[in-house]
Amino acid sequence: MVNVRLVYFLERGDFLSPSQSGFRKYRSTTDALVRLEAAACEAFARHQHLVCVFFDLEKAYDTTWQYGILQQLHLYGLLGRHPRFLKEFLSGRSFSVRVGTTHSASVAQEEGVPQGSVLSVTLFAVAINAIASSLPDGIANSMYVDDLAVWFAASRMSVAERRMQLALDRVSRWTDSHGFRFSPPKTVATVSCPAGGRQLLSVSALATHY
Repeated sequence: MVNVRLVYFLERGDFLSPSQSGFRKYRSTTDALVRLEAAACEAFARHQHLVCVFFDLEKAYDTTWQYGILQQLHLYGLLGRHPRFLKEFLSGRSFSVRVGTTHSASVAQEEGVPQGSVLSVTLFAVAINAIASSLPDGIANSMYVDDLAVWFAASRMSVAERRMQLALDRVSRWTDSHGFRFSPPKTVATVSCPAGGRQLLSVSALATHY
């Protein structure tokens, strides 16, 4: 019930980024794929280079800043009992490890959202929501929960590289300031060139592989 009301509040207020397709009504991974396919078709039709970078957050749910979620919801105008309930939902949790019959000491979980709860998915979407607005103008993007893809097309490879490097720098600064970290092994870059062309990509951030 709480999650239903929170989702209604976010959707009614149009607070969630339109590029976020994860666990939203009438949206799916297909939306993200169609957008990227359309961008690729347009780039080929215009004989442009299309540079794409696919990011994956490392331990996304475990490292989410709880205070950041509550602060963002406050900025959205969520008032009353809901913020208090959400604060109680996120705080006061601890965990321990059991090996056989031996238990470790209990450790307080100061950050993160509980995995396995439908409410956690919505709260995480709030936490990651603003990353899209950190991107430079002209950089397209799509998100599915903690997966982010950004792309840019240009007639000259040097232009595409510069714009994508700027996008990577912006994303890197945003994650650093919001407690997130991208997984370098799972972050991949691709280059689609006009027919008969082949270009190497030269960008540096997050140990990106291509």
